[in-house]
Amino acid sequence: MQFDFNLPARFELEYVGEDGERHQPVMVHRALFAPSNASSAVLIEHYAGAFPLWLAPVQAGLVPISERHHEYAKKVEAELKPRACASKWTTATKK
Repeated sequence: MQFDFNLPARFELEYVGEDGERHQPVMVHRALFAPSNASSAVLIEHYAGAFPLWLAPVQAGLVPISERHHEYAKKVEAELKPRACASKWTTATKK
């Protein structure tokens, strides 16, 4: 079971309480995902895939624009690795 405070707000759900005022309900429903999957789904939805740097699977993308820049890209990647910064570089070129 889980409490959902988000969906009632999104659907603008309301009820009139005993005090005559409008209140927003809390939904209680069964969890369809395992806790780790639910956490991942919430983060992906919240950030719309544009994760903050600390959460991104790859924090730095290196794209050398020609072959002569490959060594420099490797050097930058080597400097990022000890800082626990995941980097990725590609040598793919379109012609």
